[in-house]
Amino acid sequence: MTSALLVAEASEARTALSRELCNAGYSVTIVATSREAGMLLKIGYPDLLIWWVGKPTVDDLRLARAVKDREANAPLPVIYVNGAVDAQRLAHKLAGLRG
Repeated sequence: MTSALLVAEASEARTALSRELCNAGYSVTIVATSREAGMLLKIGYPDLLIWWVGKPTVDDLRLARAVKDREANAPLPVIYVNGAVDAQRLAHKLAGLRG
């Protein structure tokens, strides 16, 4: 099963996106902050990172650096989401990519 790490502060975004990603066949780990995501990335990397970016914080910059540093070894697909997004539409597109 393809794994996804979903980073979203807004509970509505987490709920909608995680439900649709699960329906599309992803195993989803959900965190509310970039700090939590950074701690998980020290343990292991998902197949996909979906990052709901709101007002940028220092932790967001640290997470971006961790992802960039990893790129030298193995690419990590990252989808940055900002603002209103149709969770179902996004999940269907991701399901197509997962193939």
